[in-house]
Amino acid sequence: MSLSLMRTQLATLFTLDQHGRMLCVNEPDDPPAPRLFIGRTTEGAIWAIRYDLPDDLAVSLSAICAAEPIATHFDTAPQYAPVLRSLLEVGAEEYRGPAYIFRSEIPHVTGAILITPEQRAVLAPHFPELIAEYAQRAPIAVMVEQGIAVTACWCSRQTEHAAEAGIMSIPDVRQRGYAVCVAAQWGRAVQAAGMTALYSTSWDNVASQGVARKLGLHLYGEDWQIT
Repeated sequence: MSLSLMRTQLATLFTLDQHGRMLCVNEPDDPPAPRLFIGRTTEGAIWAIRYDLPDDLAVSLSAICAAEPIATHFDTAPQYAPVLRSLLEVGAEEYRGPAYIFRSEIPHVTGAILITPEQRAVLAPHFPELIAEYAQRAPIAVMVEQGIAVTACWCSRQTEHAAEAGIMSIPDVRQRGYAVCVAAQWGRAVQAAGMTALYSTSWDNVASQGVARKLGLHLYGEDWQIT
């Protein structure tokens, strides 16, 4: 189950070629993918390598990833992280964090609304990019104050099968529980559309992990990326 979810997340986060190499991040404008992605679970790991890395380097990276022991917990970095770092240049930027899935039963919280195309104007003051990319980001759930969206949750990346949550609150309304409200509304909308609702963050983002905890999300693995 966990390994299958990680495969789903990989296909949601990135656009892959026929060989499973990462072409770009699955977002508008096709941002560059990291050079290496590893998704660790207690059932094993999956990995993907960017398309433009030399084939001999890709073979070496794959061999090391395949030798990585199955994770029993995610408190420490992968065992072969130093070797992978050395192949990809010490000091390269890294990202590590938990990967979650929304359970079928999402806590009932009130206050957030789903934005229809006709309501997009409420996004303009603080989330103008969501207006321009509405079709790729919907469903979009928001908390509204004085007719303006102050917290939003949207599809940061999605396919026909799954969507990854993106959340942001303006500074003035943080720590009011708004992120939990919009994430819950978004998760229900994604599930109602027949898709898997995914959520991930970094280990140093304690607030984001708190949202996952309050929503009762299931931690199924860890993402690790080297850019």
